[in-house]
Amino acid sequence: GTERFAVALCQMDEGWEGTEEDLLEKIKEACAGLSGYEVPRAVRTVPEMSVENGCLTPTFKVVRRKVEEVYKGKVEEMYGGRGS
Repeated sequence: GTERFAVALCQMDEGWEGTEEDLLEKIKEACAGLSGYEVPRAVRTVPEMSVENGCLTPTFKVVRRKVEEVYKGKVEEMYGGRGS
């Protein structure tokens, strides 16, 4: 299940320039055989998260509050204003 999903994403070219819809299709293909609730219904691409932009700690852990602040618009767009 999740291993196939991770492998599929890792096998994508680093310079891949597909659309978010293309990415969602790849994810759905990688999740074949999983239950419906385990498969994402929407994805949004974001610029790289880094220590420099405050989204990661020096040990590369996600700074959730910063990510929520920076990407609030994209999250609201995905969930139709229902929040995260």
